[in-house]
Amino acid sequence: MWLVDWDLPKEEHVNRVRLWRKIQDIKKRLNGDTLKYSSWSVIISSSEQLAQEIHQAAKALGAKSSLYALEDFKLVSKYRGRRKTTQSAKIET
Repeated sequence: MWLVDWDLPKEEHVNRVRLWRKIQDIKKRLNGDTLKYSSWSVIISSSEQLAQEIHQAAKALGAKSSLYALEDFKLVSKYRGRRKTTQSAKIET
């Protein structure tokens, strides 16, 4: 499994749209490769090629992008809309 995480500044709305269009084009070309969205700026894929291309597309549009290879990936829970953070769920930094 592969995870791509990118960050485009809020002021770069045009580049956000361009990136999402590029992701759709990549998905069409690599028909059959799986892609899951974790958020608006994170994807998880079983395809290294798909992840690499999205990572490169994000960087080309000026995003700070990271690509991670995931080992022993297991989905613990699905995010379903906004949720309130409880005291026990907070992570101390």
